[in-house]
Amino acid sequence: MNFELIIETDPKEAIARLRLHDQQGAQVAMSPVELAKQSPAKWEALFDTRRHVGRYAGALRDGLNTGSKTAKQILDEIGLFLGETVLGPDIMGRLAGHQDRTLLIRLPGAAGDPLAAAMARVPWEIARARADEPPLFERNLVIRAVTDDPAASPPQDAESDPLRVLLVFAEAPGSRPLAMRL
Repeated sequence: MNFELIIETDPKEAIARLRLHDQQGAQVAMSPVELAKQSPAKWEALFDTRRHVGRYAGALRDGLNTGSKTAKQILDEIGLFLGETVLGPDIMGRLAGHQDRTLLIRLPGAAGDPLAAAMARVPWEIARARADEPPLFERNLVIRAVTDDPAASPPQDAESDPLRVLLVFAEAPGSRPLAMRL
């Protein structure tokens, strides 16, 4: 089953609206997200996951006084926040119930919209509904993201433009030539 997640952002109000559509185009779930209702540290972790994990892996306490959090534990927490708070139980419930699914994420154009640019950096595949469930990428869900940015689309008269291809060939020392000139 194919799904489409349409994201609309309002940077002035710091709100993102997520609408999930099924393969017939009918809206099946919705999740309004108000960024002010969560701590900025959680949003920083979600919007810049690599830097956050690199900075805090081995430095944060795990709460059980058994040591520091590993990178996997931090990613699991971010995925739980993404699944529970951002996507919400309705969207996660729809995505979890099918085999061989595709999720197309439609992002708004990021020109002049910092919230849309931040949403484009979210690692959607690590979302999980509960701590004891696997993330979406372990559930045979293929995620594709596209932007609705008109500047990113090809020009309308693409047929009249020449196609340019750059081929770069390298030869390892001691290898036999491939006769590329032919």
